[in-house]
Amino acid sequence: MESSRISLRPFRETDVDDVLLWAGDARVTRTTRWEALNSKEEALNFIKEVCTPRPWHVAICIDDRCIGFFWVLYPGSSGNDKTRADIGFAIAFEYWGQGIATTVLKMAIPRVFNDFPGIVKLHAFAILDNRASHRVLEKAGFIYQGSVTMHGNFKKNVLRHSLRVQILSRVYRQGCLIVQLVSLLCFGRPSHLDRQRVFWAFGFGNARHGQGLGSDRDTNGQ
Repeated sequence: MESSRISLRPFRETDVDDVLLWAGDARVTRTTRWEALNSKEEALNFIKEVCTPRPWHVAICIDDRCIGFFWVLYPGSSGNDKTRADIGFAIAFEYWGQGIATTVLKMAIPRVFNDFPGIVKLHAFAILDNRASHRVLEKAGFIYQGSVTMHGNFKKNVLRHSLRVQILSRVYRQGCLIVQLVSLLCFGRPSHLDRQRVFWAFGFGNARHGQGLGSDRDTNGQ
Protein backbone atom coordinates (compact mmCIF):
# COMPACT_ATOMS: atom_id res chain seq x y z
CA MET A 1 0.00 0.00 0.00
CA GLU A 2 1.41 3.41 -0.98
CA SER A 3 1.76 5.55 2.14
CA SER A 4 0.48 8.62 0.26
CA ARG A 5 -2.97 6.98 0.13
CA ILE A 6 -3.13 6.54 3.91
CA SER A 7 -4.35 9.35 6.17
CA LEU A 8 -5.76 10.05 9.61
CA ARG A 9 -8.72 12.38 10.09
CA PRO A 10 -11.67 12.96 12.45
CA PHE A 11 -14.63 10.64 12.03
CA ARG A 12 -17.66 11.90 10.11
CA GLU A 13 -21.24 10.73 10.45
CA THR A 14 -21.09 9.90 6.74
CA ASP A 15 -18.53 7.19 7.64
CA VAL A 16 -21.28 5.13 9.26
CA ASP A 17 -21.56 2.45 6.57
CA ASP A 18 -17.80 1.95 6.37
CA VAL A 19 -17.50 1.84 10.17
CA LEU A 20 -20.15 -0.88 10.35
CA LEU A 21 -18.20 -2.97 7.82
CA TRP A 22 -15.15 -3.33 10.05
CA ALA A 23 -16.50 -2.59 13.55
CA GLY A 24 -19.21 -5.18 12.94
CA ASP A 25 -16.73 -7.82 11.80
CA ALA A 26 -15.96 -10.41 14.50
CA ARG A 27 -12.56 -11.07 12.91
CA VAL A 28 -11.63 -7.47 13.71
CA THR A 29 -13.31 -7.08 17.09
CA ARG A 30 -11.88 -10.36 18.43
CA THR A 31 -8.82 -8.36 19.49
CA THR A 32 -10.52 -5.09 20.46
CA ARG A 33 -12.06 -3.88 23.68
CA TRP A 34 -15.55 -3.51 22.26
CA GLU A 35 -18.15 -5.94 21.00
CA ALA A 36 -18.91 -6.14 17.28
CA LEU A 37 -21.50 -3.58 16.22
CA ASN A 38 -24.76 -5.01 14.92
CA SER A 39 -26.54 -2.15 13.18
CA LYS A 40 -26.14 1.15 11.40
CA GLU A 41 -27.63 2.84 14.46
CA GLU A 42 -24.93 1.34 16.70
CA ALA A 43 -22.24 2.44 14.25
CA LEU A 44 -23.60 5.99 14.24
CA ASN A 45 -23.69 6.05 18.04
CA PHE A 46 -20.11 4.76 18.08
CA ILE A 47 -19.03 7.68 15.90
CA LYS A 48 -21.02 10.30 17.83
CA GLU A 49 -20.41 9.08 21.39
CA VAL A 50 -17.01 7.39 21.31
CA CYS A 51 -15.07 9.05 18.50
CA THR A 52 -16.28 12.59 17.80
CA PRO A 53 -15.88 13.93 21.38
CA ARG A 54 -12.24 12.80 21.50
CA PRO A 55 -9.82 14.55 19.11
CA TRP A 56 -7.41 11.60 19.06
CA HIS A 57 -10.04 8.98 18.27
CA VAL A 58 -9.49 9.24 14.54
CA ALA A 59 -10.36 7.39 11.35
CA ILE A 60 -7.71 5.48 9.42
CA CYS A 61 -8.45 6.19 5.77
CA ILE A 62 -7.44 4.92 2.35
CA ASP A 63 -8.15 7.59 -0.26
CA ASP A 64 -10.29 9.29 2.43
CA ARG A 65 -12.46 6.19 2.95
CA CYS A 66 -12.62 5.05 6.59
CA ILE A 67 -11.13 1.56 6.92
CA GLY A 68 -10.11 1.57 10.58
CA PHE A 69 -9.65 3.31 13.89
CA PHE A 70 -6.64 4.76 15.76
CA TRP A 71 -7.09 6.02 19.29
CA VAL A 72 -5.17 7.62 22.13
CA LEU A 73 -6.29 7.47 25.75
CA TYR A 74 -5.15 10.74 27.24
CA PRO A 75 -2.61 11.21 30.04
CA GLY A 76 -4.07 10.18 33.36
CA SER A 77 -7.04 8.36 31.82
CA SER A 78 -5.38 4.98 32.49
CA GLY A 79 -4.35 5.81 36.06
CA ASN A 80 -2.43 8.47 37.90
CA ASP A 81 0.55 8.56 35.54
CA LYS A 82 0.06 11.79 33.58
CA THR A 83 3.26 11.20 31.61
CA ARG A 84 1.72 8.17 29.89
CA ALA A 85 -0.88 7.69 27.17
CA ASP A 86 -2.25 4.43 25.75
CA ILE A 87 -2.81 3.83 22.05
CA GLY A 88 -4.65 1.26 19.99
CA PHE A 89 -5.74 0.54 16.44
CA ALA A 90 -8.06 -1.62 14.35
CA ILE A 91 -8.04 -2.23 10.60
CA ALA A 92 -10.75 -3.67 8.31
CA PHE A 93 -10.08 -7.33 7.53
CA GLU A 94 -9.76 -6.78 3.77
CA TYR A 95 -6.78 -4.49 4.41
CA TRP A 96 -4.81 -6.82 6.68
CA GLY A 97 -1.32 -7.75 5.56
CA GLN A 98 -0.66 -4.59 3.54
CA GLY A 99 1.54 -2.71 6.00
CA ILE A 100 -1.15 -0.14 6.80
CA ALA A 101 -1.01 -0.42 10.61
CA THR A 102 2.78 0.03 10.60
CA THR A 103 2.46 3.12 8.40
CA VAL A 104 -0.27 4.52 10.64
CA LEU A 105 1.83 4.14 13.79
CA LYS A 106 4.85 5.78 12.19
CA MET A 107 2.58 8.59 11.02
CA ALA A 108 0.76 9.04 14.33
CA ILE A 109 3.49 8.70 16.96
CA PRO A 110 5.33 11.98 16.24
CA ARG A 111 2.01 13.83 16.11
CA VAL A 112 0.92 12.40 19.45
CA PHE A 113 4.19 13.38 21.12
CA ASN A 114 3.90 16.83 19.55
CA ASP A 115 0.30 17.32 20.72
CA PHE A 116 1.10 16.11 24.26
CA PRO A 117 4.53 17.55 25.21
CA GLY A 118 4.15 16.20 28.74
CA ILE A 119 3.94 12.59 27.58
CA VAL A 120 7.09 10.61 28.28
CA LYS A 121 5.84 7.22 27.14
CA LEU A 122 3.17 5.62 24.98
CA HIS A 123 1.82 2.20 25.91
CA ALA A 124 0.04 -0.35 23.74
CA PHE A 125 -1.36 -3.80 24.46
CA ALA A 126 -1.81 -6.80 22.17
CA ILE A 127 -3.22 -10.18 23.17
CA LEU A 128 -0.65 -12.95 23.23
CA ASP A 129 -1.83 -14.77 20.12
CA ASN A 130 -2.08 -11.63 17.97
CA ARG A 131 1.41 -12.02 16.57
CA ALA A 132 0.85 -9.78 13.57
CA SER A 133 0.18 -6.87 15.92
CA HIS A 134 3.31 -7.80 17.88
CA ARG A 135 5.30 -7.35 14.66
CA VAL A 136 3.60 -4.03 13.90
CA LEU A 137 4.54 -2.70 17.32
CA GLU A 138 8.11 -3.97 16.98
CA LYS A 139 8.53 -2.25 13.65
CA ALA A 140 7.15 0.99 15.08
CA GLY A 141 9.84 0.88 17.77
CA PHE A 142 7.91 -0.19 20.85
CA ILE A 143 9.84 -1.89 23.66
CA TYR A 144 8.33 -5.12 24.94
CA GLN A 145 8.04 -5.01 28.71
CA GLY A 146 6.27 -8.25 29.56
CA SER A 147 2.71 -9.46 29.96
CA VAL A 148 -0.32 -8.27 31.85
CA THR A 149 -3.75 -9.68 32.62
CA MET A 150 -6.33 -7.27 31.25
CA HIS A 151 -9.10 -6.42 33.69
CA GLY A 152 -11.95 -3.99 33.20
CA ASN A 153 -12.38 -4.86 29.54
CA PHE A 154 -15.37 -3.25 27.85
CA LYS A 155 -16.55 -6.74 26.91
CA LYS A 156 -18.46 -8.62 29.57
CA ASN A 157 -16.81 -11.59 31.26
CA VAL A 158 -13.62 -11.27 29.21
CA LEU A 159 -10.21 -11.80 30.77
CA ARG A 160 -7.24 -11.55 28.43
CA HIS A 161 -3.51 -12.03 28.81
CA SER A 162 -1.72 -9.38 26.77
CA LEU A 163 1.72 -8.15 25.88
CA ARG A 164 2.52 -4.70 27.23
CA VAL A 165 4.80 -2.52 25.12
CA GLN A 166 6.16 0.99 25.46
CA ILE A 167 7.89 3.66 23.42
CA LEU A 168 9.71 6.57 25.07
CA SER A 169 9.56 10.07 23.61
CA ARG A 170 13.22 10.88 24.27
CA VAL A 171 14.41 7.62 22.70
CA TYR A 172 12.07 8.00 19.76
CA ARG A 173 13.29 11.52 19.06
CA GLN A 174 16.93 10.42 19.16
CA GLY A 175 16.24 8.05 16.28
CA CYS A 176 17.90 4.97 17.76
CA LEU A 177 15.61 2.46 19.39
CA ILE A 178 16.83 -0.57 21.29
CA VAL A 179 14.19 -3.25 21.21
CA GLN A 180 14.73 -5.62 24.10
CA LEU A 181 12.31 -8.48 24.36
CA VAL A 182 11.75 -9.87 27.82
CA SER A 183 10.35 -13.11 29.16
CA LEU A 184 6.60 -13.07 29.54
CA LEU A 185 5.66 -13.78 33.12
CA CYS A 186 3.83 -17.09 33.49
CA PHE A 187 3.09 -17.42 29.77
CA GLY A 188 6.47 -18.16 28.26
CA ARG A 189 8.11 -16.28 25.43
CA PRO A 190 6.91 -16.54 21.81
CA SER A 191 9.76 -17.78 19.63
CA HIS A 192 9.33 -14.99 17.08
CA LEU A 193 10.07 -12.45 19.83
CA ASP A 194 13.12 -14.26 21.14
CA ARG A 195 15.77 -11.80 20.01
CA GLN A 196 17.28 -8.37 20.63
CA ARG A 197 18.29 -5.90 17.94
CA VAL A 198 19.06 -2.26 17.41
CA PHE A 199 16.54 -0.55 15.18
CA TRP A 200 17.15 2.83 13.52
CA ALA A 201 13.82 4.60 13.47
CA PHE A 202 11.98 5.72 10.40
CA GLY A 203 14.77 7.73 8.69
CA PHE A 204 13.98 10.97 10.56
CA GLY A 205 16.78 13.54 10.71
CA ASN A 206 20.12 11.78 10.44
CA ALA A 207 18.75 8.42 11.55
CA ARG A 208 19.46 5.58 9.15
CA HIS A 209 17.05 2.86 8.11
CA GLY A 210 18.22 -0.39 9.64
CA GLN A 211 16.90 -3.90 9.67
CA GLY A 212 13.44 -3.89 11.16
CA LEU A 213 11.96 -6.55 13.36
CA GLY A 214 9.49 -9.07 12.04
CA SER A 215 7.57 -8.96 8.81
CA ASP A 216 6.37 -6.05 6.70
CA ARG A 217 2.91 -7.56 6.99
CA ASP A 218 0.48 -6.61 9.69
CA THR A 219 -3.10 -7.10 10.76
CA ASN A 220 -5.88 -5.38 12.60
CA GLY A 221 -4.25 -4.59 15.97
CA GLN A 222 -5.53 -4.30 19.55
